[in-house]
Formats: sequence, C-alpha cells, structure tokens
Amino acid sequence: MSTLQKGAAYDNGFAPDNVYGHALELLQRHRVRAEGALHVDVGCGFGRIAEPLVAALGLTYVGCDLDAVGLNSLAGRGFETHRLELADEESIYQALRAIVAGRPVASITIIDTLEHLDDPAATMRALRRIAAEHCAFVLISVPNTTHRDLGFRLLFGQWDYTETGILDHTHRVLFSDTVLRQMLAHSGLHVVAANDVEMTISDQAFPADHPAFQAGTNLHALLGALRNQGDAFGRTNQLVRLCTPGPVEAVQPYVERVDEPRLFLSIVMRTQGKRSDTLAEVMTCLAGQSVADFEVLIVGHKLDVPHQIAVERIIEDLPVWLRDKTRLVRVDLGNRTRLLNVGFAAARGRYIVILDDDDTVFGHWVETFAALSTTAPGQILRTVSAVQTIRRVEYNYAVSLRAESGLETPYPSQFDWFEHLRVNYSPGMTLAFPRGLFHHLNLSFDESLTTTEDWDYLLQTAGLVGVASAPDITAIYRRWVGAESSATVHSVEEWEHNFTSVQAKIDNSALILWPVGTTRRLRIMLDNIGVPERRVAEFEARMEALRQVNNIYLSSTWRLTAPVRLIGRLLGRQPPNPAVAWSLSTQELHDLASALRSSTSWRLGAAMRRIARPR
Repeated sequence: MSTLQKGAAYDNGFAPDNVYGHALELLQRHRVRAEGALHVDVGCGFGRIAEPLVAALGLTYVGCDLDAVGLNSLAGRGFETHRLELADEESIYQALRAIVAGRPVASITIIDTLEHLDDPAATMRALRRIAAEHCAFVLISVPNTTHRDLGFRLLFGQWDYTETGILDHTHRVLFSDTVLRQMLAHSGLHVVAANDVEMTISDQAFPADHPAFQAGTNLHALLGALRNQGDAFGRTNQLVRLCTPGPVEAVQPYVERVDEPRLFLSIVMRTQGKRSDTLAEVMTCLAGQSVADFEVLIVGHKLDVPHQIAVERIIEDLPVWLRDKTRLVRVDLGNRTRLLNVGFAAARGRYIVILDDDDTVFGHWVETFAALSTTAPGQILRTVSAVQTIRRVEYNYAVSLRAESGLETPYPSQFDWFEHLRVNYSPGMTLAFPRGLFHHLNLSFDESLTTTEDWDYLLQTAGLVGVASAPDITAIYRRWVGAESSATVHSVEEWEHNFTSVQAKIDNSALILWPVGTTRRLRIMLDNIGVPERRVAEFEARMEALRQVNNIYLSSTWRLTAPVRLIGRLLGRQPPNPAVAWSLSTQELHDLASALRSSTSWRLGAAMRRIARPR
C-alpha cells in the first residue's frame, strides 16, 4: 500500500507546538547540523517543515511522496522533490538510494505517514538500511490511539472513524507507545529521544456535552484518574520519536496473549537484619504452612556486611524447598516505603502480602488467603490478627523474648471501609493485595510517607477492587516495649503529619470508590448523628408528661375526692394506680393525664373548688 494522497487532504502549517515543531526541536536538540547534507522527508505532503528546518539546521531538504499536489507545492517553493511509492522494503530502499545518489544524509523524517500503510514495518526497515549507511537519525511520528478520549468513548460503545485526526478513516495501523516501540525494535530502529505532542482535548472528545468529556463532572475525574494509572500517554496525541539504526531485535511487533502461570502468593518481608532471631522465627512459621504455594522476597534495607551475612545464613538454613522459594533483594536507597515498591515490583505471585520480620503467622495463614481467593477473585483478601505485647529480656546470659500480655483481639473480623477512614484496623500481614493493582493499574506505595504507608495503600485500593474478609485469626502482631520499633523511631509529629497527608489524599482523590453497601451505611450514620439530641428531647417530653400526672395525684383535689374513688372501687371500678406511672411511655402518660382530668373525681373536685372559691 502506498502513501495516501496527502496533498489532497492534509496541508497543516508549521507551528512550534504541533508535530512539525516537536520534530524540528528534537533534531535541533541532537545537533543535526551538517552543511550540505540531506534531510530526506518521506511522505512529505506539502512539506511545511521544509523552510523552518533548512533555516534552523542548514540541511538540504528533499521531499518524497506519491502525491503530485504536495510535491508541486514544494517544487514551486524551490525544494528538490521525488515521487516515491512506499510498497515493499527492497523497492523503497532502492528508490531512496537512487534519490540520495551518494550524497550524505544527516536525517530522515517520516511524519504521520506510517499509519496509512498496510506494512509500515517494511518502510521502517528500508529507512533503517539507508540511515545505517549514512549514520543518520530517523525521526518518526504517528498518532496515539491510546489517548484517553478514545477510551472514554469506547467505554460507552462509541468508536467512529473521522475525516482526519487520531482515527482518520484512511489509517491502516493503529499505534500505541508499545506497538511503536516493538515495531521499531523489530525493524532495527532504536529510540534515543522523544518529544510527543500532548493534547488534553483531542479531536476524539465528542460529543462535547457527553458527561465523560465535561471537565467538571465526577465521571470525567474518575475516568481520567483511572487512565492516568495506566501509563504516561493518556494525553499524548502524537508519538514523536528520534531513532538511530541498530541491530534488529527478535521481538515481534505484536503480542500473543499468554496468561503466565503464577504461584499464589508473594510474601514481601522488610528487614534491616537487626532481628535475626525473630526473622528466623517467621521463616519457621512459613516452613510450617499447610499450603506451600508461595515465594518469599526478603527486602534488605541498607544492610551492612554483618547483617547481610546474618540474613543469608538464615536463608541458607531453611529447608531446601523453602530456600528455593526465597530471594534476598537489597535496597540501599530510600525509606521503608521504598522497600515495598521494590518488593511488589519483583513479586511473581497472583497476590502480594507484607510480612514484617517480627510478626508471627499460624500454619493456616496462606491457606486462609487461598480459600478466600476462590470465592472473591481479584479482591483484597483480609484475615484477622491478634496483638501481643513483648519485651526483650536476658535469661541465662542470653537475650530472649518474653510476652508481657495475653493475646488481645482489637481488630474487627469484617472489613469496614468507613472505620478504616479513622484508623487502620488491618495490619499488613492480614492483607493480600491482587498483583494487578501494582503491576497493571500502577498503584504504588507513596514514598513521601515514612509511616502509615500500608494504610494509605489500602484506602487507595479497597474501593477499586473490594475486600473479602475471613474471621480467622491467622497471625500475631507484636507490640514492642523497651525496644526499637516504628512507633519509637518516628516521632509523634511525624505520625500525625503522615496521617493528615493520607486524609488529604483521600479527600482529593477521584479514585476513591465507595464499596457496595455504602448508601445503607451512610443512612445509618446520618440517622445516628442526631441520636443524643433526640434522646434528650424524648426524655424531657416524658418527664413533662410524668410531671402532669404527678401534679394531679398530689393535688388537694385528688385527696379530697378519695371517698368518691372508694365508692367506685366498692362498685367494681378500678381507678388508675399511681405506682405504675413510671413504667408508662410518654404517650401513655399523656393519655393517663387526659383520663384523670376527665374522671368523676377530678370533675367533682373542680365543682367543689368553685363552691369554695370566695365571691
């Protein structure tokens, strides 16, 4: 397939912020200056880059295209032009050699042309051969079909080819950053620099009144935040890459769908090597797991030689099957949060769990996670941990551990997202995160946090995938006294700063999705907001009704009419019993007061008061 008749459809002017300006800036940045050397523009169209390029670089511009309209325009402006059909590799190569005719070539551009070809790789290979003969740069530009606007439209079933733009109806190949890189490598072209054209609102942002494209909508913010987690090209309109010729790589310009077999769980364990005894205990716990489908990544933080040797000895002493599943990864930079990012990046399991080197896990720990994963695939898996206070003590001239408390169970058996907004009720070893959060959504741990990093990660991800809970206690979280821990290493002010930072991030994040059942929980919370005030009001109303009843019972009128009630009892009538008033509800007290006021005793007393009243 030859190049589209670009002259008839495309005559875009040069601008510093469009693809021509970005291409020229790349060539200038890499000092493509060789007076008299050629710059060959393949698929040049009207060649609007010609004048700025010659002025900036002093090269001899040569335009090549199949379309006569664009070539005539260039020729009329004084530039050398050649008719070139982009068919198979060999014919393109031979045609370009004839055009160059032994002259030196400094650079080659093929701008917004490859996407119009049936076999763009053939053209790339031909350009690579010419560039290799002249040690020339090759600059390539293609539209990016992973711009977020296309994703927004596709999400709602909209995919429309347009006259021009990213989905130009003449495009034969749809490029992404990954597709372009693979095709370049397969053709022997290697990217040395990029200067992509960014465009927040592309030609695909239509209809403009669609809620997904309205910048003020929550939907737009959510979709944008999700797309940003994918890669850095959500706002890239055109991919502009500067390449050099090199070896042809075996990578194919396409991918085969292969679901790599994975073990179930990756256990990421941070250590400084200072607690070799508890680290050995944890590894003993792992050796006793009822399900062995896991790996262990011991991430050593700034290990000096003695502590590294201590960790390596513990690994060496493991049973062979567990030693083969254990890797030591050294990290010499960053804080404790950096270790998690390194560990999660190296993890090969379908789920990833954080296990500190002083925790204790029971034999069914992995088994419980595995059972949960079968009923709630893809969710965060949560079990429960007990808490025990421990202290280091000397016994028989040796240092050992002593429990300072029994096992406490302060953590709820079920995950409650709202409760976790206030405080973390899920220690790291009770949470197994699906690998897709880190490896596919690119949700990493916030390395600006020196504490609460696991709580922050949980809040950022729980709403996206949900949390499946098991009530089983599978681990013991050790609370240290008289020894160094994160609670003692970091100041109260540091903890409070991190806590505030996490809260602010939640408030500002469009990625926070509330779990199923949120509206019901909100109703309950809202109903309970005014409970104290309502209870006070109800109490006061009841006391007022009780006061009215007591005022009647204690009045002189009621005492003077006692004989009347005695006669009534003799006749079989039962007047209200004052002793039961305290057991009545507010409404029942109001009803009793009304009944007393309409009784014979009260009416007769009122008549007696009128007779006795002085005139």
